[in-house]
Amino acid sequence: MSIRPLPLLSVMLATGCVTILGLDEDRELAADGGAGGSSSIDGGAGASGATAEAYAARVLKDGAVAYYRMEEAAGEFENEVAGGPAAVPSGKITRAVAGKLGSAAEFDGTSGKATIGDVFDFDGVQPMSIEVWIKWRDTKPLSGPDYHQILHKGDSTANGQQGYNLSIDNTNSFTFTRIVDDGFFPARATPQEDVWMYLVGVYDGNRVKLYVNGALAPKDAPDTRPLPNTSGALVIGAATNWGYFAGAIDELAIYDKALGAATVKMHYDLANEP
Repeated sequence: MSIRPLPLLSVMLATGCVTILGLDEDRELAADGGAGGSSSIDGGAGASGATAEAYAARVLKDGAVAYYRMEEAAGEFENEVAGGPAAVPSGKITRAVAGKLGSAAEFDGTSGKATIGDVFDFDGVQPMSIEVWIKWRDTKPLSGPDYHQILHKGDSTANGQQGYNLSIDNTNSFTFTRIVDDGFFPARATPQEDVWMYLVGVYDGNRVKLYVNGALAPKDAPDTRPLPNTSGALVIGAATNWGYFAGAIDELAIYDKALGAATVKMHYDLANEP
């Protein structure tokens, strides 16, 4: 069942090479800013209240169909889009921690999640975008099928896994993925621990793209496969049998259109205003 069918977000680029903030195409986004031309990525400190409200107003003006600011100290995480589904928390989540913009929610990596429900399937090849600020707090190596799931929607069928997710995978890489019959195209970049990072996955019906901190990864990927309508719940911070996210999540927005590069950069810059 789906409130709004949308294209699936996914995809990604070829293996782990990402251009960001002026890095060369053949350099992987570095986690530690160390030697070898690496560059540290820092989303900056929390913004002022005025900046946070300006950012929220811009997200809504630019057409988000769901927007979770993750600020609530108790109860459900409200959807800022009128009439949209809330996210219902369970497990261990530390509420009202310092966010990129205002407050955020910190997920423990073992049980914390927030369930939105069977909505936003993005089936077929409908355009869509997912935007979020995250601060990853757990860089321990993962193994097997374990992922740090930031957002997941999908289920398992006779033809294999279907759906989409944004995660940190078992190679400790950001992975934004659209999955059809167990087939997926990952775009990867190396996260930095304990630093706010801005991620936007975009699907325009023909190609998938990944932005990190306002910059487009150097390669996109063609994908015209129709995504099946899935019955699994859309979940923030976890996926059944696929792991939990350890860290803070802030300003999660979903759009039923492909955000352009100028809009992505504008949102990133706005969040970093003093």
